[in-house]
Amino acid sequence: MKSFRSLPFILLVFLAVACGAPVPDYHSRQHTDEAESHLAKALLANDKNAVAYWLEKIREPSLALCYLLEKQYGDSDKVTVTTGMLDLLFKRGASPNVICEHYLTDFNPLSLAVSLERPDIVQYLLARNADPNLYFTDKIEGKQLKPKSALMLAVSSHGSYHKEIDTYKEDAVYKERNSTLEKNEKACSEIVRLLVKAKADVNYQGSFQTPFLRPSEPEDKTALMIAAESLDREMISLLLEKGARKDLKDVHGKTADVYAANAGHLDLAQELMP
Repeated sequence: MKSFRSLPFILLVFLAVACGAPVPDYHSRQHTDEAESHLAKALLANDKNAVAYWLEKIREPSLALCYLLEKQYGDSDKVTVTTGMLDLLFKRGASPNVICEHYLTDFNPLSLAVSLERPDIVQYLLARNADPNLYFTDKIEGKQLKPKSALMLAVSSHGSYHKEIDTYKEDAVYKERNSTLEKNEKACSEIVRLLVKAKADVNYQGSFQTPFLRPSEPEDKTALMIAAESLDREMISLLLEKGARKDLKDVHGKTADVYAANAGHLDLAQELMP
């Protein structure tokens, strides 16, 4: 069942229509039929009979799309989501711009695909008019933080793999593991390139917490700040090439160069000075 948010939702729809942007479709997980959840489980279990049954029962294919990607994220032992599974839902009218409400986060299919580090699904959704600037929101201790973007998430994941590979690249014990990390890093790099090609806003500032930051102190970071904090030159070069601004400040007044300096790389910090 759709849960429209009164005046804010109406204004959002009006602005989206006026600008020709995709209109987000809100769904509340608390007031929906269970058929969408059963269908997602059946798809991931590769149970063809159950899939055929629940396909005829679902009322909200967009919600089933969210469930499918979320359940894949929560249980990697299941059958991997395929574009064929997505085709079944899109043929029944699924929207790539659905926003599914959850007690921890309001997520969307694109943010879930980025979390899964699946460039094939990201590309699939973008090809079906998924909005790369449809943000998703975390809720911590009852507080709703400023939304973050799929691009921020992808850059952060790439930076995490970059740092770990750099740390253990000379350690023979981690050689096999590094191969997996490099594969994941490559997937994140491909996702970032897909998002910027689709006109993701490289200068958007959202709440993206560092591990030791208290929930009451979210930082308005850009993707460039996130890359600088990870000393991720590949992402820094790509973002600057796509118009990322060096002069933007977070809520504490820090620019990207300060993040690099705090991470111990003064040469990179000098390169990033506004």
